[in-house]
Amino acid sequence: MNILRVLVVCLAFTACKNEGVATNENEITLSFNESIVKTIKDKSWVVTFSEINENSLCPENSVCVWQGRIVVSIEVNGRFINLGYGDLTVAEGEEELSNTAIIENTIITFIQAIGTEEPSTTEIKLRFG
Repeated sequence: MNILRVLVVCLAFTACKNEGVATNENEITLSFNESIVKTIKDKSWVVTFSEINENSLCPENSVCVWQGRIVVSIEVNGRFINLGYGDLTVAEGEEELSNTAIIENTIITFIQAIGTEEPSTTEIKLRFG
């Protein structure tokens, strides 16, 4: 009986990893270097968080003059995009930054960065729709 309980718990954790951590049915949270397959509104999405291009966010429990920002590269259904979170203002001549992209007629929004002190602990939350 104990073996059955352990097996059920292991399967539950495996299933959760495939779907990502979700707070709403149209949101997912990805860890750095993680890929997730999730169905949102009857559409299958394959999302990979592959790179942190910039991370100047103010560390937690700190007081900063500038909030900073994080810019990440993700792959969504085979399409590579860069999204930013935080202060996305840019200087003249710099490439514009956005926290949204439209893929397959769906707006994807970078809504939160979590645990950004180290790349290995960084997670991003995305909203589809």
